[in-house]
Amino acid sequence: MKSHPNRTNRSIIVKFIACIFISLLLLVVCGCEDKEKKIREGMRAYLENRYGIEFVIDKLYINGDGGAARYEAKAHPKGQPKIQFVISDKENMEKSGPVEYRDSYLTTKWSYQGKLAAEKKIKEVYGPNTDFVVEYIFRGGWYKHKDMDYSQVMEQIRNAGARDDLEYVVFVDGSKFSIEEEALKAYKILKAFIIDYGFERAWFQVTYIDKADMKDYLSNPKAYEDQASRNYHIQTGFRPQYPLPTPKKILGRFMFAPISDSPIYHKINSGRDIIKYSKYQNKETLQ
Repeated sequence: MKSHPNRTNRSIIVKFIACIFISLLLLVVCGCEDKEKKIREGMRAYLENRYGIEFVIDKLYINGDGGAARYEAKAHPKGQPKIQFVISDKENMEKSGPVEYRDSYLTTKWSYQGKLAAEKKIKEVYGPNTDFVVEYIFRGGWYKHKDMDYSQVMEQIRNAGARDDLEYVVFVDGSKFSIEEEALKAYKILKAFIIDYGFERAWFQVTYIDKADMKDYLSNPKAYEDQASRNYHIQTGFRPQYPLPTPKKILGRFMFAPISDSPIYHKINSGRDIIKYSKYQNKETLQ
């Protein structure tokens, strides 16, 4: 049986359109891949020229919507994957003129090195077998310090108005918890990272969780942070109306978050001062 001429023509047209569509799709995909490669290479060249070392640039992505959208990628120095930071176009995707970038490499590098230093100090003060979680953000230093490590930069910016943010959680034996002993330990950490460097605007916070609750805390730290925030409001005389679905046990917390016009650290010279000036301690620990 012979095929109907019209049916044969339609089949040819459909195949032709499909070929065109596939060709256009491949052109777009290849074009996007080529564009992404070009942008990533530009980012790499910028970083290596700026810092004088090799970098690895991860897959490109778009951050933001509409006119605010910009290309970004995660990157790290070659051989140092834990120092992962973000590099992005300085302007939006529709900009014209030379491409400019911005990155957070130095802050990320110094924060990572500072975290390692904090971990070392906490083990020194609390004991090598102490279980803890620490977060550290360094907010100081300039491009002229780019070839220095964290400790060298800290020496350069003493009393220069910089700051750092140090928060850690220590898991302790709740039956032996002593606010006086813990305040003395907290003072040693505070002194080493903030007071000795004259950082009046730094954030410092240490929270105490019972060892028995460590596994539960690590599975959902936000629930404990919500509890601590609620305790803080109650401590300051405000009773929140919202209920917490699963109340958590917080042994205690010392917290300092001074602002530039309300310095506090120059007043702290002992563990006793930690207790006196801290914004919050769990009421139970003060009885």
